[in-house]
Amino acid sequence: MEKINWKEHVASWTYSGISRKKYCEENRLSYHSFLYHLNQLNELSEAGFSQVRITNPETHDKIDYHFADGRIVCVLVNALKEMIRFILFL
Repeated sequence: MEKINWKEHVASWTYSGISRKKYCEENRLSYHSFLYHLNQLNELSEAGFSQVRITNPETHDKIDYHFADGRIVCVLVNALKEMIRFILFL
């Protein structure tokens, strides 16, 4: 049995614009398992831990960081680390 990558599913659902239940149906996921992992990932995010992954930095000049409370911050990739850290802790 293949291991489910819940982080990727949560990210895909976030960008999909559809309901959690519909996303789970379309991707053959257990709705209750999805909610469990979504809550676990949100708790990590609220604790100050986040993961940002850039798949192809040559073609991406910005990072859109989506906060759990709905805020979105766009940061240029070539921005200084201190600037990014400052923005993320607003």
